[in-house]
Amino acid sequence: MAAVWQSFRDQLKKAVDLSTAAVVLTALTALALGLVLRAVVDARVTVVARAGVRAEFPAGWLVERGLAGEEMIFSAVNPLNPVARYTVLLLPSGEGIHFNDLVFSRNYARGQQLDSYVVLDQSEVIFEGKPAFRVRYAYVRTFGSAALPEVIEGMDYYFLTLPRALVISLEAPGDRFESQLSRFKTFVASVRYAEGGGK
Repeated sequence: MAAVWQSFRDQLKKAVDLSTAAVVLTALTALALGLVLRAVVDARVTVVARAGVRAEFPAGWLVERGLAGEEMIFSAVNPLNPVARYTVLLLPSGEGIHFNDLVFSRNYARGQQLDSYVVLDQSEVIFEGKPAFRVRYAYVRTFGSAALPEVIEGMDYYFLTLPRALVISLEAPGDRFESQLSRFKTFVASVRYAEGGGK
């Protein structure tokens, strides 16, 4: 009788071990498929061109084009999850203009327009082998008395691409900003400005 009971326990243990392994294997397979699907969706892009600027926005994003004569070339947001906004600008530039001139002017204008605007960090950097200037900033966005104010963080990359300076920006709520940086840097790397491209 003891031998039968031991045999039954051994078979039960094997069945439990096999079902546990099957559950773990199924969960890992589902996780891997989910990551592959996410990578495929994230890799899809929509190419948009205007005023000599070509950019690869994530597929499905709502892209707004600036009007002729405006500094804003594109602005885009994911309509299904409007956390991050990308903006591409062309600012007047020239031989005698340096990063510091553009950054000071833009920071000053923002300080006049936005509540509690503050520059968190700014420095010259090399981005994809090109000299650039990176500015990280924050401000408070208010919604009137209906909702609590929200801290917005942003990052600008300035590129001196004569005859205009290219500025590529990201803005997102402060608690979600870091999670947007990797995708934003991929976007920045996709933006090209044809020298001498007109409005």
